Amino acid sequence: AKLLMTGTAKSQVRVFDTRETKQAVVSTQSTGMIRQTPVTCTGHSRPVVDLAFSDITEDGSYYLISASKDGKPQLREGGTGDWLGTFEGHKGAIWSVDISYDGSRAATGAADFTAGFWNADTGTCLASLEHKHIVKSVSISQDAKLLMTGTAKSQVRVFDTRETKQAVVSTQST
Repeated sequence: AKLLMTGTAKSQVRVFDTRETKQAVVSTQSTGMIRQTPVTCTGHSRPVVDLAFSDITEDGSYYLISASKDGKPQLREGGTGDWLGTFEGHKGAIWSVDISYDGSRAATGAADFTAGFWNADTGTCLASLEHKHIVKSVSISQDAKLLMTGTAKSQVRVFDTRETKQAVVSTQST
């Protein structure tokens, strides 16, 4: 892993480059731990509960997305932390986020019993997928053709992102 991202209860996202050890480094003799000054992204008004970032794209950039109890998932340029946009449409806390390998698609899971599938370039909601419970987990396949969701009541659903009207696979734990 080249990057480490953390979310805080103080509504911040922090990004560390694990390859970078020359800038603002403090080394402790007893543990050998290295500290650096991270990119700090402010903007959320409630605690940050989930984070994801894309792979490094052909032009050398990467993107990060953050979920927060403020209900406003945010997309940022990973290297600088610059705000690129907020995905609008959920009503309530966002519990989970994911971003596709190439950074072109994003997914959100929320307390409003929906999962959102988004065009990350434009911020357009491509699909709002209704569930019977809070969506606590989302995951986009590497090719962005599948979206998996998990709910607070142990249901897992898989959607074909090209045809999102109904789940391809749906399971309910007994």
